[in-house]
Amino acid sequence: MKPKLSYTIWFSQRTGSTLLCKALQAIDVAGNPGEWLYRWLEDQHSSNLTELQIRLWEIGTTQNGIFGLKHSFHEPHFGQLLELFCKFPDCPP
Repeated sequence: MKPKLSYTIWFSQRTGSTLLCKALQAIDVAGNPGEWLYRWLEDQHSSNLTELQIRLWEIGTTQNGIFGLKHSFHEPHFGQLLELFCKFPDCPP
């Protein structure tokens, strides 16, 4: 399901982001924010960006259509993530 609303929790270490994400996941109405992209960025096994986008929506979206994602500001992951999002089929220019 394509989300109606989305957000990203950008974090640096030791700021309480894990506690925040667990609380959001527990209420089950504010998306399922997690660090879903690290494995993909490290392995880069899947080149099918449409499939990746749909999979992210599935694991990060709650029943009410809210999508949550958690990601760090640390390089090189921050830059890689922005480049990846720009390549997604449903990403605005």
